[in-house]
Amino acid sequence: WDKYGFIPQKKLGQNFLIDPGIVNRIIKALKLDKKDTVLEIGAGTGVLTEKLIPLVKKVIAIEIDEKLCQILEKEVGEYPNLKIICADVTQTSLLDRFHQQEKVKIVGNLPYYLASPLLLEY
Repeated sequence: WDKYGFIPQKKLGQNFLIDPGIVNRIIKALKLDKKDTVLEIGAGTGVLTEKLIPLVKKVIAIEIDEKLCQILEKEVGEYPNLKIICADVTQTSLLDRFHQQEKVKIVGNLPYYLASPLLLEY
């Protein structure tokens, strides 16, 4: 994110996942399969996204920050099994749709203010 001159916004609880060891631990914990669909909430600059893409059928990366969506497009936007959605996950019906239609693995490096409501609802 540094190379794009992006400054994290405290009001959005932005903290970026940069440690490759943690990324690998998250991926291992997900027990991914080539048939999986993964919904990544708060994709940020795409560090985790980029590692998920070759491992699964589909990655849906949702990011609230328009500037980060542009960075995601530049960094990983060329992959055919990736869909980037620039939106507030709490204001979308994405989770409901997945809950009813298909099994999906949900992952994200979430700020505290967002994690609790999402966990309690889903």
